[in-house]
Amino acid sequence: MSSVNDTAHSAPADFEIIEADTRLRHAQCVQIRTRVFVFGQNIPAEREIDEHEDTCRHYLALAGGVPVGTVRWRPYTSGTAKVERLAVLEEARGRGIGWRLMAHILAEIGDRTEITHVRLAAQDPIIPFYQAMGFEVIGNAFEDGCLSHHNMILDLRDRLGGG
Repeated sequence: MSSVNDTAHSAPADFEIIEADTRLRHAQCVQIRTRVFVFGQNIPAEREIDEHEDTCRHYLALAGGVPVGTVRWRPYTSGTAKVERLAVLEEARGRGIGWRLMAHILAEIGDRTEITHVRLAAQDPIIPFYQAMGFEVIGNAFEDGCLSHHNMILDLRDRLGGG
C-alpha cells in the first residue's frame, strides 16, 4: 500500500494538498506511484494502473508547488471507503507528508455520513504508521505485488467519539 517513512507530523511550510481533478494532476499521481512502487519496490508496472483508477478520488501533496506525495480513496462496500496507493517520494519522506495526506482524506471521508469505516491494505513495515492513526489489523498476511500486506480498518465512529 505505502512507502511513507513518516515519523514527523508537521509538513513543510510551503505544503498543500490538492485534489488531482485534471488529467495533468492525475498523471502526476501516477508518476509518483510509479517512482515509489514500480522503480522503488519492483512492483510490476502493469499492476499500478487498475480498474479503480477512474472511480477513485486522487490527491497530490505539493511542497513548494512540486508534487511529492499522493493518495487515493474510493467507496468500497456499503458504509466503507478504501484508501489506496499512499506514496511519498523518497526525497520528501520524514517530513509528515504521508501523515498529512492521510489526515486530509480521513477528514474528507469522515464528513460523509454514509461512511462509517475506512479500510486499507498496508505493507507490513508501514503497519505502525497506520496504527498510530487508529487503524487496526484484521485478518492474516497476504502477498500483493510480492510484498507482505495486512488488511486494516478504522472505525470512524470511534475516531469521532460517536461509537
